[in-house]
Amino acid sequence: MKTKEKNRIFNVALKLILMFVFCLGVLLLAALSPVFGIKAIDVCGNAIYEKQTIIDMSDAAIGENGFRLLAENVKGLFTFRCYALEKEISGKCPYIKEIRAKFFPPDKLKIEISERKPMCMVPYLGTNILLDEEWHILDTVNASGYQDLPVVNGIRVKQYELGQALEPENPESLPRAVKLLDALKNADGPDEDFIRKVDSIDVGDASNAYVFYEGRIVANFGDLRELEYRVRVLKHILLKNLKKEDKGLLDFTVGKDPVFMPER
Repeated sequence: MKTKEKNRIFNVALKLILMFVFCLGVLLLAALSPVFGIKAIDVCGNAIYEKQTIIDMSDAAIGENGFRLLAENVKGLFTFRCYALEKEISGKCPYIKEIRAKFFPPDKLKIEISERKPMCMVPYLGTNILLDEEWHILDTVNASGYQDLPVVNGIRVKQYELGQALEPENPESLPRAVKLLDALKNADGPDEDFIRKVDSIDVGDASNAYVFYEGRIVANFGDLRELEYRVRVLKHILLKNLKKEDKGLLDFTVGKDPVFMPER
C-alpha cells in the first residue's frame, strides 16, 4: 500500500512538473513570436495627458511583444494585466489616480486611466503646490493659471514629492483645511459656483479659521464649530444681504449671530 501511495504521489508530481515545463515552453515561444507583437495601443479616460504622452511614459511600443510585458510580473500571465507597465506610468504621471493596462492577444494593448482633479493650492517658496481632494501633490503651478481654485494658507510645507500625499510640518492644520473646504464645496447646489469665488482660506490658527471671498469679504469661522450652519449663513448673507461693493469682516465668533464690520 505504501509503495502504491508513493508511486501515485510521484506520478502526480511528475505530471505537475511536466505541465509546468510545457506551460513555460509555450510562454517562452509566445514571448519570442512576432505573432504577439503589439499593433495597436488604445488609451482611454485621459483628459490631462495626451495619448502619446501616456505611451511614451512606458516601455509599451508598437512591435513590442505583449507576453514580454506580462512576464514582468508573474501574476500578469494569469490576468493579462501589465502590472509593471501600470506602475511605471503612474510613477511618472502624478495626475493619474488609477490605471489598468491589459494585453488582448494577439496584438492589442489597452490602457485605461482615471485622472486626479485639482482641488486647491498651498503656497510654497514663491510657487504653489497643486493638490487633489485626497491631498496628493499633482504639480507646482503659478496661481494666476488656477484662479478658480482656493489657496490654503496656514499649512507649513518643509518638503514634498510629486505624486505623494502632502505631509505638512503642522499636521493638525490638514484636517481643519479638509473640513472647511468640504463644507464650502457642499454649500454649492446644482449649477452654482460659490466655492469658485473663494480666493483662499487660512487654517494656521486653531481658534480662528478664515475664508477670503472675492477679494472683499473675510469670514472668521473661529474653531469650526457648527461649520455647516455657518457656511450656509455666510452664503445667504453674501447673496442676499450684502451689496457687491461691500467690503469688510464677517465675524462668527462674537455671539450667536455673525457681526459684519465694514472696511473703513
